[in-house]
Amino acid sequence: MKSWEWEKEIREESHAQGHAEGIDIEKIILIQKKVAKNKTLDIIANDLESTWEEIKPIYDVVIKYPTDTNPEKILSDLKK
Repeated sequence: MKSWEWEKEIREESHAQGHAEGIDIEKIILIQKKVAKNKTLDIIANDLESTWEEIKPIYDVVIKYPTDTNPEKILSDLKK
C-alpha cells in the first residue's frame, strides 16, 4: 500500500470514530512528517499554528518510533 493510500485510509477511519480522534490522528500524521524532515519542536508548533506546549505530548511519543509507524499506535500510546 502506498503511503498516501495508507494516510487516506487512516483519516477515513479516524473520522468515522469521531471528530476529536480524527483531529488527533491528523495532527500525529503532520507531526510525523515534520519529524521525518528533522524539524524542531518549535518549528513544528509554528507550522501547525500551535504552541509547543500543545504539541509536545504528541511530539514526545512520535520521536520514540520510526517515522513510518502507524499513527493509530501513537494515538493508543497517547491515550495511556
